[in-house]
Amino acid sequence: MMMLLKEELVHKDDRETIPESRLQVLLAYTLMYVFRQYGANTVPEHLKQLLFDLIDNSSAEVHKTLGATVLPSVYSAHFDQFYNKIEWLAHKNTLQDAVAALMAKNFGKHHDSIWQLLESWFTSPLGKINQSDSLDNKKLILTSLKILEKAFKLDRQTNNVDKIKIINLLNKGIREVNDSAIRISIFDMMLDLAEDDSTNLDIRVQETISYLDAENRQQMVDIISNKYMAQRESLSGGDLKKEINGKYYQLWLYPEVSPRPSLPIERMVDGWLENSVKRSDSDSIFISI
Repeated sequence: MMMLLKEELVHKDDRETIPESRLQVLLAYTLMYVFRQYGANTVPEHLKQLLFDLIDNSSAEVHKTLGATVLPSVYSAHFDQFYNKIEWLAHKNTLQDAVAALMAKNFGKHHDSIWQLLESWFTSPLGKINQSDSLDNKKLILTSLKILEKAFKLDRQTNNVDKIKIINLLNKGIREVNDSAIRISIFDMMLDLAEDDSTNLDIRVQETISYLDAENRQQMVDIISNKYMAQRESLSGGDLKKEINGKYYQLWLYPEVSPRPSLPIERMVDGWLENSVKRSDSDSIFISI
């Protein structure tokens, strides 16, 4: 098909051949519309293979089109038929975000299949991950995190995500993985989940602190500080604004009359402090420092 496109798509005046990348984008869109003519999960094998060959032999520019439009369309209509290629796609750096987005979008409809995939990605490589390990396992774990993050954000409207199940999976990850960057990414996501929840997930997050080393703990403090400043910047209704480093923050001059609203991150850390005092847990009390 690519050869036919190359022969046909030639400028009539100067016979200048269209660039390869444009031909590949055209082929990607052509396949997308062809696939729509078939019933769910009935795309012929030779057309499937043509899409896979295109993905394997195209540039990052073409992958943008594939990730933004073509793959979401394909997986929306033919998820079961293309399910076994998700891991293969996740190994491609230029398609990781796209894979995460389309998996998150399909999380409700294909919850069991996607969750099984996430568990296998997230747990089987954990013991093998370290700072110098091959990138393959790291790609799967990082893509898993992106899927969970996007699915969680969509969940605010769809309620398809079991937060406790996710926290349990992330908890296992932060205990077993040795890669510093991945551990702190896991912790960052756990904070996001707990902030948006009222079922004591914040205490579950607190329990992971003991698994963080000194470097991770400093990174954790940085993450919490950044979240605080972002949430503080979003507040409105104060008595005046103050500019700090190019950003504006509302100030409440009469807190005894009109107190500043508390922030989700503040309520979480306050809960950690209260729980720390009850438990006399030195790892938990670290947060107060």
